[in-house]
Amino acid sequence: MGLLRPQPRNIQHRRGLDFEKLGREIIRTTRRGIGIPICLGIAPTKVLAKAANKLAKTDDARRGLYIIDTEEKRVEALKKLPIGDVWGIGRRHEKRLTAMGVRTAYDFSVLPREWVRRNMTVVGDRLWREMNGTPCISLELAPPDK
Repeated sequence: MGLLRPQPRNIQHRRGLDFEKLGREIIRTTRRGIGIPICLGIAPTKVLAKAANKLAKTDDARRGLYIIDTEEKRVEALKKLPIGDVWGIGRRHEKRLTAMGVRTAYDFSVLPREWVRRNMTVVGDRLWREMNGTPCISLELAPPDK
């Protein structure tokens, strides 16, 4: 059975937006408005955006903004992110994956999808699909009332 290899959408060209300009404006406005410096990650899925945000905090050359808008940038970002820093990978899965030689988010993203689903259930499958550019975890714009 062949692997599903969805490609992240080239979100910058698809929507005609300049994400660099938009991201810098969000960072600048937030800092001016409430005085808090922030880092920002922009990507086609929630998991990739969280990964981009994590990298924006650690990559000084990016100056607080990390954008994943092409396949090359997706692969580059996932290769930089340790598996334990991936949103949704708990300590138990981190330990198991590391023992298998999965050190980075990229290593996880190239595992066979069938293995992920069998060993990490539907939650792991969603995480895998998100890392490979297919949005499947909904984005909450406002948290639900308690």
